Parts: sequence; structure tokens; C-alpha cells
Amino acid sequence: MYRGLGYLIVAQNWRCRFGELDLIVQSARHLVFVEVKARRNALFGGPGAAVSRAQRERICTTAECFVNAHPGYAEPDGLSIRFDVVLICGRTVERVEGAFDVDG
Repeated sequence: MYRGLGYLIVAQNWRCRFGELDLIVQSARHLVFVEVKARRNALFGGPGAAVSRAQRERICTTAECFVNAHPGYAEPDGLSIRFDVVLICGRTVERVEGAFDVDG
């Protein structure tokens, strides 16, 4: 999906002691941390319901760990940071750009 939109895949399933980032992609202006949530159906709130506040905080902390390990991506000299969520429910795929920010 992101590759078709012109993004460069930086990493997949990147891990540190704080957690795992599903996908990290880069555009000309943004470093994007992507959380992917998939569900067979929406019976229990769908995939979006699985991105809790605690999980958003963990993603932000893990993203900070990634940027610290790769200082070339850091703001203000580098790319701006964005958090996307890709929701997969059955055969439907929805990309939520800028789904949340560092403050949750």
C-alpha cells in the first residue's frame, strides 16, 4: 500500500525493549510509524477499537527509541513524525493518516 503511494519502506517489525513497530515508511517530508490492525469482522468494535490509549503511548515510546537509534531521522533537521493506522476488516482496508500524535 505505502510503496504504491511513493513511500520508501524503512523497516518492518522493528523491535526494541519498549515494543514493536509494524511498519516504518518515509516520504519526502515525513517519517511515518504505521500500526496495522486486522480483524475478520467488526463484531467486537472492529480493528480500530484495538488501538487503545496505552497502545498509542507504547507506539510513541517505541518510535522515540527508533529515532534515538537512527538520529538522522530526528526533528528539527530531519523529517517530521507522523503516526498512521491501517485498519483491515475482512477485505476492507482503511488507512488513517495522522491517526494520533505523540500526546496520544
